[in-house]
Amino acid sequence: MREIRKSHRTVNTSLNRISARKRAVESADTALTMIKKSYQVGTRTSTDVLDAQREVFLAQRDYLADKYDYIINYLQLKNLIGTLVADDLEAMADWFEKN
Repeated sequence: MREIRKSHRTVNTSLNRISARKRAVESADTALTMIKKSYQVGTRTSTDVLDAQREVFLAQRDYLADKYDYIINYLQLKNLIGTLVADDLEAMADWFEKN
């Protein structure tokens, strides 16, 4: 029971992290857009643009890593409670692509 509770908390935490990471990606994208515009008018340097692009890539990497962790944690929880079936894998693959 303890493992099930722990796994359930981990799944919930993973969902919260995904939500936060998604907002971080959106924020990094917005910052990159603004920095590119500033570069075009001459108030930013190409280094600033490259730094902003790096931040976008890092945010995307972290977002995808958290999505992957969620899937693993969710499937582990389903396995612990004995309800894991082959359709769960397909459902998680669909979820990963949609989110």
